[in-house]
Amino acid sequence: MSRKLLNLCLAALFSVVSTAAWALSEVGGVYQIGSAADLKAFAELVNGGNAFANAVLTADIDKGADLTMIGRDGLDYQGCFDGQGHTITIDATNQASEGTALFRNVGVKALIQNLKVQGTIRTSQKLAAGIAVWSSGTIRGCYTDIEVTSAVTGDATHAGIVAVAYNGTFIEDCLAKFVIKGATTQNCGGIIGWCDGRSQIINCLVISDGSEFDLNNGGSNNIGRNDDNLRVVNLDNYNQNIYNNRPTGASYNNYVTKQWGTNKATTVVAYDDLASGQICYQLNNDQSHINWVQKIGTDPFPVPAAFGSGRVYASRTTECDGKSLDAATYSNSGSDQSNKHQYDKFGICSVCGCYNYLALERDANDGYLLLKSARDIDLAECMNRLEEGGKFSLKMAADIEYTAEPGRFIFN
Repeated sequence: MSRKLLNLCLAALFSVVSTAAWALSEVGGVYQIGSAADLKAFAELVNGGNAFANAVLTADIDKGADLTMIGRDGLDYQGCFDGQGHTITIDATNQASEGTALFRNVGVKALIQNLKVQGTIRTSQKLAAGIAVWSSGTIRGCYTDIEVTSAVTGDATHAGIVAVAYNGTFIEDCLAKFVIKGATTQNCGGIIGWCDGRSQIINCLVISDGSEFDLNNGGSNNIGRNDDNLRVVNLDNYNQNIYNNRPTGASYNNYVTKQWGTNKATTVVAYDDLASGQICYQLNNDQSHINWVQKIGTDPFPVPAAFGSGRVYASRTTECDGKSLDAATYSNSGSDQSNKHQYDKFGICSVCGCYNYLALERDANDGYLLLKSARDIDLAECMNRLEEGGKFSLKMAADIEYTAEPGRFIFN
């Protein structure tokens, strides 16, 4: 073999080895992300057209100053991204264009869960957020610890989780530890910067102590701006006729440590009062799903379950919303004394108005919601009502016999 040919062969071999060293690995069709290089490669894979790619984090990642986001204009991310309790650290500076977050565009089939994003964002542009710039998907059990240094004058629309939410957005069991620094910055939200369509925020906590921005114009809100798109179940009206008096929103049981404005389904609680375990317990409302944990005496505030340990118990019987009619104390030992939600056929609790957002099973491979029974059809009808113009995908997973009540329709 000639020296020239040998050199060409070796160059080709080294090229293949080099490419393979940075290639994303898959396990069961799910991309494994364990480094900043993997994360960037996954973003490029999605942005190149593979919108339905699923991924898990296998390690904590320092993303550094890289501004590459997952999803792009004209292509929403539609997969399942599971942080598995891991953390992505960012140190982003964006003075060039609107929108700074880990995800840029998140579609209605997407599920982002068990992910922590921490770090800093410095920007003179609008729409900085902890998880996503634009979203119509589901974000569940996530934790952001972000400080935004903002040079925006006027409307900034920064947010702890999503900058702009569209019809179909569900944000559930998320913690936003979110600080904004910017003397001329206005119009921000603790969870959502602007609810452009009907959105649901359920069992979330915002810790915003230390923020220094302009609240004087009254344009900011505790959990989300454009409050008309953050509605709750009008329980008195709904219980009179659950078919005709359909719920137009299901936001429920949220807490904030500072008053940025007003929102329905939101209670202001001082930071120091988070230590007792009461808010952790109430975030788990009827205790059927322990999505929040806290080691009392050690943890100053509760966290989503993927990021800590320590189930909290109450000293006395509580209602299905987690609240006690009499004074209670809280500890990490005890037994379940909570009354349970009384869900109707549409998944609404007739006692407290909680929506059973975990009732419909999701296909992890394609994001479709699975219909396995007649009850699933009714549950999907409630989601259809809540989203009012949003789009979501259903898939039959079994033969179903469904008998509609006379004069009543499904998906109407």
